[in-house]
Amino acid sequence: MASNKKIVDEVPGWIRVFEDGTVDRTWTGTPEMEPLLKPVSPHEEFINGVAVRDQIIDPKTGLAVRIYVPEMKNNVQTKAKIPLILHLHGGGYCICQPDWSLYYHFNTRLVSSVQAVLVSVYFRLAPEHRLPVAVEDSYTALLWLRAGARGELSDEWLTIYADFNRVFLVGG
Repeated sequence: MASNKKIVDEVPGWIRVFEDGTVDRTWTGTPEMEPLLKPVSPHEEFINGVAVRDQIIDPKTGLAVRIYVPEMKNNVQTKAKIPLILHLHGGGYCICQPDWSLYYHFNTRLVSSVQAVLVSVYFRLAPEHRLPVAVEDSYTALLWLRAGARGELSDEWLTIYADFNRVFLVGG
C-alpha cells in the first residue's frame, strides 16, 4: 500500500517515488485535469479526418511510436506526399505518453490542419529508466524514420504518405 511507503521524491499531483524504488503516477491533482490524461485507443479508420495507430519500432526494448495520418482524398490520384513531423511529447521524460487525450486532440488537429504525418515516441520514462534512455529512445525513432527514408521499412503509412525530404521536429 502506497500510504505505508516512504516517499523520497514527488512532483505533487503527478508522480511519487518511494524508498523501495517503486513509482506511482496516479493522478492526484484537480479532477478537471483528469480527462486530459486518459489514453485514447488507436483507430486505423479515419475519425474526424485522422487515422491513428501504434507501431513497435524496437522489439528488443519494446519502443513504440504513435502514427497520425490525415485523410487525403486527393492522394490516391496524385500520389502527393506530405511533410513528416517527429513529436517528442512533454513531461520531463518522467510523465506523459503519446496516447493521452491532451496529445491525441492536439496531434489530430495539427495533422488535419497542416496535412502532415506525425510520429510521436512512447519513450521509456524516468525514474525507472534513467536518462539518457528517453533521449536514446527518441534517437532510435529518428533512426527508424531514416530507415524509412532509405526505403528500408515496410511501414505502409509512411511509404504512402510521408515526404522524407520535409521532416520537422516538435516537442514540449
